Amino acid sequence: MLLFWGMALFVANLGSVPDNGDDWKCRLTPKKPAHRIKEGTPVRFSLRNGHWDTPATMPGPAHWSVWKGQVLVYSPITSTSGPITVKPGEAHSWEWVKVDSDGKLVSPGSYTLKVGPIIQGSLTFDLQCDVALTESGTIAGLVPLPLMNGNEWEYAHSKGSATPMKMTVSSLPPSYPGWFRVKNFVGKSMLCKIIGATKSVLYTSKSLKGTTSAEPLLDFGQNAGHMYDVSKSGFGKTRVVVNSTSDTAMTPVGGIPECFVFRAEQKGPGSRFGFFVWFAPGLGVAEYVTEGTLHPGEYRLRRAKVIGLDGRPYSIGSP
Repeated sequence: MLLFWGMALFVANLGSVPDNGDDWKCRLTPKKPAHRIKEGTPVRFSLRNGHWDTPATMPGPAHWSVWKGQVLVYSPITSTSGPITVKPGEAHSWEWVKVDSDGKLVSPGSYTLKVGPIIQGSLTFDLQCDVALTESGTIAGLVPLPLMNGNEWEYAHSKGSATPMKMTVSSLPPSYPGWFRVKNFVGKSMLCKIIGATKSVLYTSKSLKGTTSAEPLLDFGQNAGHMYDVSKSGFGKTRVVVNSTSDTAMTPVGGIPECFVFRAEQKGPGSRFGFFVWFAPGLGVAEYVTEGTLHPGEYRLRRAKVIGLDGRPYSIGSP
């Protein structure tokens, strides 16, 4: 049985920073990664100083700005902006009301929030992160795993020194309609097919041959507590449990509500593979925990590029 079944999972503040800030544990994180563009609530984001004894200072006058590609969209520069100091263990937050420098509501797309320069000890650096603004507030509707050629997700390991995990989607030949190759799906490279925009069903297979007889691995139409067995999913004989239908994943790209959570374990003597996985509507896998794979551990979303319902590519998180 999986060692982590039933345990409370530790949620680390992983954040997203460039190399020159990582040792000092400064994190720039939005409250959530995707926003409804016409919604009244602003985009909230925070700089958290996780260092144990060294403050982080922003001398000003400009502490933050918003960019779209290489174009400056908004900057709240004023002649009276003084320095801001974030003490160890504390955070400083800002809000952007989704307008440009002329006060006009911006259009849908990905926007980069930049904060800096930040001075901490002997280091000076900037931090940035991307957020998505869409008509609906989600990127790809409600589908729990958007399967489009070129979609990609990058995950930070709970042990910051570990190599990040990257999950990517690529097309298969037309003779396999609806199927895609997903590299590093919860620690394994699989062929995946999802049916239904709501109450979706996810099929997985290890091989092209297996796609003809694959059973649903994950059923998003079930209620919390539902349990079922799967034998033809590419994962071997597996028991799956719907752990939650509305959990919040706390990740470096922000808090992601309404996540569908599954836990699964292989059945049989000596079986060691299993996983917990959080699926965010319109975004994909927000976080997962694996055991018994080549890459065991806890992984949380730090960056993603997902094609939206409007055909635009949206990016969230930090480079």
